Amino acid sequence: MNSAGTSTDDVEAAEPWLERLRSLNAVIAATGQPLNGNLFYEHRQPDFATSPPNAIHRVKRERIRQALRGRTRLLEVGVNGGHSAYLALTANPELEFHGVDICASPYVRLAVAWLEAEFPGRVFLHAGDSLKVLPTLVRSGKRFDCFHIDGAKHTYFHDIINCQAMVAGAEAVVIVDDTRRTDVNAIWRRCVRQGLIEVMSAFPAMPTSEKSRNEIGMLQPAVPWKRRPLLLYADMLDRLHRARRIPGRTRSGLRKIFSVGSAARGRYPNVNA
Repeated sequence: MNSAGTSTDDVEAAEPWLERLRSLNAVIAATGQPLNGNLFYEHRQPDFATSPPNAIHRVKRERIRQALRGRTRLLEVGVNGGHSAYLALTANPELEFHGVDICASPYVRLAVAWLEAEFPGRVFLHAGDSLKVLPTLVRSGKRFDCFHIDGAKHTYFHDIINCQAMVAGAEAVVIVDDTRRTDVNAIWRRCVRQGLIEVMSAFPAMPTSEKSRNEIGMLQPAVPWKRRPLLLYADMLDRLHRARRIPGRTRSGLRKIFSVGSAARGRYPNVNA
């Protein structure tokens, strides 16, 4: 690894790797839909289909490659066009990938089908809203040793709490994307403060000069007696987010939401904002 955070044996310059990437891009481009923000390209970048990965996200990609070394099962919330899945599956040939996505864009299922064909037996899609899918995975006994949180930003805290219940062993790597955003950074800091995530010296916070940033730490397994109050608090945050997006929401309605949060904090004083 050099000072720029890139490998001297650069996989992203290898033609076979790039050829497979272009094949994935062609599947997405064939739908005629713009490609939303992802690990390789700018949001709705018009020439993504024939372009190499964007340098802006390069340090972040290398951090993910390093974090996935030695891991066996990755759960990603937010699959989109499958680019981070492609990175993970090519970086670690032993890795099994599980993705959760609401599949609102028509290219999501097609991209996953491409990944399934390219990496047989290693790719699994769990379609649906993460707030519903993750609890189902918890109940089914699924376990993972790495997680990538990259879905709806307002559900990050809820997603992390649910992922805690699927940690295999004593701890698991968690990659939290888009920490340049104030709201996401606040969730990361909350998780660290509450002991849900332990920071890792191998992955210091990226400098604010980097346009594209992530945070990587160790996700601690769920503590049974803390899980319910944390989920209640996460639910309150989700409802507050929805209330802010609904025009004409009355003050009394907002007071009701805040009263639920206040009651939760009163009943469970260790659940802090």
